[in-house]
Amino acid sequence: MLGGRGIRLECVSTDRVLTTKSDPVAYRWSVIDVPALEHVLGPRLWVSDEVIARWMTGDMPDELAVEEVHTAAEAVLRHVLAAGKHVKWPALLERAVKAKLLDTRGQQALEALNAQRTVLKHRGAAVRDSERAGLREMLDRAIGQLDRLQHWTDQTAERE
Repeated sequence: MLGGRGIRLECVSTDRVLTTKSDPVAYRWSVIDVPALEHVLGPRLWVSDEVIARWMTGDMPDELAVEEVHTAAEAVLRHVLAAGKHVKWPALLERAVKAKLLDTRGQQALEALNAQRTVLKHRGAAVRDSERAGLREMLDRAIGQLDRLQHWTDQTAERE
């Protein structure tokens, strides 16, 4: 089988999807409700959505998904709360709860995400196979909270 630019690709049965970057994109389904690209967070959240989708299909390591979901949630929180660069993560979560952007479950999900990120990023750890199921459940909850938080970016844009 010939791939893009005359490169010969062998058909191999794998658990991943093979693409060649020359494939035209016909359709795109978002995992999170991404704002328009014109929105200040649009490009950042578009990338986050792509990474989350790849993680969901098994094409992205759990460790990278943790970092990306944290980055996206932090960007959304800083934007929606008009928080500067120096506000720490716990304070962002407290402000979001006070502003009724997060409930207790949402706060707990994002606290768990941050705790896992600290272990992975700042302590150089990797996820053990025995911990993967629990980590994926935690990531699922955090992604749900990111999607809920992202809704507030639209309302913030309307006020600007």
